[in-house]
Amino acid sequence: LFNLFVGEWAGRLNDTSGPVGSGVYNTFVGSRTGYSNTTGSYNTATGSQALNRSTTGNANTATGKSALESNTIGGGNTATGANALRANTTGAANTATWNYALVSNTSGVSNTAMGVFAMELNTSGDANTAVGVYALGANTTADDNTAVGSNAMRANTTGTANVATGVVALRANTTGARNTATGFAALAQNTTGANNTGLGSGAGNDVTTGTGNTVIGQATTAGAAGAVDRIVLGRGATGI
Repeated sequence: LFNLFVGEWAGRLNDTSGPVGSGVYNTFVGSRTGYSNTTGSYNTATGSQALNRSTTGNANTATGKSALESNTIGGGNTATGANALRANTTGAANTATWNYALVSNTSGVSNTAMGVFAMELNTSGDANTAVGVYALGANTTADDNTAVGSNAMRANTTGTANVATGVVALRANTTGARNTATGFAALAQNTTGANNTGLGSGAGNDVTTGTGNTVIGQATTAGAAGAVDRIVLGRGATGI
């Protein structure tokens, strides 16, 4: 009823008993797409195994082999690329664009990942944005991070509320929180330091565990790995 199924076992378990309680307005194109769907509606799946295990999830779009393959009840997700959001089960309102983006996400919500392996290991982290190859690649449960640039915040696992803009910005950060890095390799060595700001190419690149530092300028450094509350301004300047 109001469905389009094309391909071997596409929409095989879809409930078509009637308009109430039935899966309606679904489009499944490809082998085993939407195979387990029962009452989920307004879903679109294109590519072998896409939305294969979804049962009652609504308003999902999966394009690419195994995109959203494990989704069960999650709704409002968009996955574009092979294995994008593949492990997602209950997570909702996520957007994954490119192969393996958000591939491990299970219950995380409102995440946006664009780029190969972007947010690859995220499972339950919410409201993160990652744009670029391996951006936020190791993030698992952390929330409210923004990483824009190839390998930006690649090592982050549980650090929250960080902003990294630039290739390898905050690259080594793992649990550090509330850091802002703008520029190529800005705060790239920071691991657990918090509340740091690095503006400029290589700014604050010596900080690893320091907190509360503001470092502005190309290749400007705080002067110590564990520096605290230092303000350093000017190209190539070093804090004391």
